[in-house]
Amino acid sequence: MTNKEKFSTRMLKRFYGVQGELDEYRRNEIYKIGNTAFIAMFYYSLISNFLVFLILSLDEYKHLESIFLWYIWANIIFVVFGISGYIIFATKSRHLVENEVQDIAYQTKRLINIW
Repeated sequence: MTNKEKFSTRMLKRFYGVQGELDEYRRNEIYKIGNTAFIAMFYYSLISNFLVFLILSLDEYKHLESIFLWYIWANIIFVVFGISGYIIFATKSRHLVENEVQDIAYQTKRLINIW
């Protein structure tokens, strides 16, 4: 009888690229990586919102559309390359995306039978 995973567990495994069982160590490391990424995004949003407000007030709202367009592109680039890059780097450096071999004897027999 198989134990069905919760939806949140499946989403964590899919988003972070973890294969196999999501044990307590992997779950805690994923939470640490996610919390660090959230803190970086939070401070980035505070600083970028302040800078855009400052630029708009100094510009006297003359170039409103172009400033907002640059702001949106900067946010997209930060999230896609900055946060996603950090998540990929952190999961690989903490060895969370590697498969674990449970039974070495069984795996070697299986590999020999394939050849």
